[in-house]
Amino acid sequence: MGNSFERNILFMGLANAGSTQLLYSLKLLRSPEMSFKPSNGFNYEVIDCINNESTTTRYKLKIFDLPGNEDLRCVWEHFYNNMSVDVMAFIVDASDRSMAKLEEVKSTFTMLCNEEHLKASAKLIILNQKKTAGKGKFISKSEILRLLGTEVGKMTTIITVDAKSGKNLQALKKLLCTGKATQGPK
Repeated sequence: MGNSFERNILFMGLANAGSTQLLYSLKLLRSPEMSFKPSNGFNYEVIDCINNESTTTRYKLKIFDLPGNEDLRCVWEHFYNNMSVDVMAFIVDASDRSMAKLEEVKSTFTMLCNEEHLKASAKLIILNQKKTAGKGKFISKSEILRLLGTEVGKMTTIITVDAKSGKNLQALKKLLCTGKATQGPK
């Protein structure tokens, strides 16, 4: 029969980071044939997967996609305060290089990392290359690490994906299943 594991995952990020597109692309392992508008509520999907390294281990990913609009972020705490969160996934629009947006990413992610109910959760930043960047330059992993600082960077795993093209979706799915994202202190 094999082992079976459930993982509670929160998808959070600033408005228009592409978390909803990412959720459904991850579920389908391809880009859905539709466009998405900013969420005014939350989305929830259960994704079943089998660990490729051990075909007897099954994972059930319970993914909650929470709205990123500033006026709706107040609902985030109702989720993480009332459930056990295995992975806190923070989605970043990698094509938006504005300093104001990067500072908002830093302050929001740092605030989440300091929330008592999220401290033991694995921390994951997903750089979503959702649009063509102005000069073809997206925010890099090293830029995000410099932005967050050494302390936060040490406890965070970063992956680059493109929800629209499907780039790195399998790697993200495996990361979410196996829990290889960096774990916070217990």
